Amino acid sequence: MLIALLALMSSTLCADEEYAALMRSDVTTRVLPLEITVNSTEPVNATCSFTLHRASCKNPALTPKDKISWYTRICFEWKCNAAYHAMRVDSCWVGTKKSPVYLVKPDGCTAESALLHTPSYASFSRAISVGWLSIRQAGVSQLLVSCHITLCHFCDEYCRETTPPRPCRDAAGKHYGRMWNESVAVERLCNPPLIETTMADMIVTNGVLSNSIQNLAIILVFVYLIL
Repeated sequence: MLIALLALMSSTLCADEEYAALMRSDVTTRVLPLEITVNSTEPVNATCSFTLHRASCKNPALTPKDKISWYTRICFEWKCNAAYHAMRVDSCWVGTKKSPVYLVKPDGCTAESALLHTPSYASFSRAISVGWLSIRQAGVSQLLVSCHITLCHFCDEYCRETTPPRPCRDAAGKHYGRMWNESVAVERLCNPPLIETTMADMIVTNGVLSNSIQNLAIILVFVYLIL
């Protein structure tokens, strides 16, 4: 009985050591190509990017050869060049395609704030978030990181309500409504000023037109007399 108990304790200790070694192991990362959905009433030629950076997004982007530890602080950065469109980051995961661990849910909110906060939007075309890629899986030395971006047109009603996402628990203090209300580009595109034509403008326009007709008539008479 004592021998069996010692064997069980030894086995458990070995398993704990293997798990600890796995969690302490350094890994590389590979960002998969962005999946982009254009949910818009207007066509758009969009160019988007997704990069990972060590500690700060001001640092160079990680390459597939760069190793990170479980405690390495990672800055996620998303950018889009899409005229008159706003972007929303959603459905992000890390790990493998067979065993993904979701970081951002389909609604754009964080799936696990201990790993990654809900992306913070500096504008309609750029978002960042800071977190950790502390996921480790047995036999996996390179973590895949995948994200999806949804684009919508500035003037589409639902775009303002869903982009950036509002109901996220860790984004309650963000003033995204103000970002929309104070956007000059949105105002000019979606609420263009009315062009008023006054009576004076009409008189001037008609006067110019009348003078042109008179000049044309004089030229025709002159040509007729010559012939």
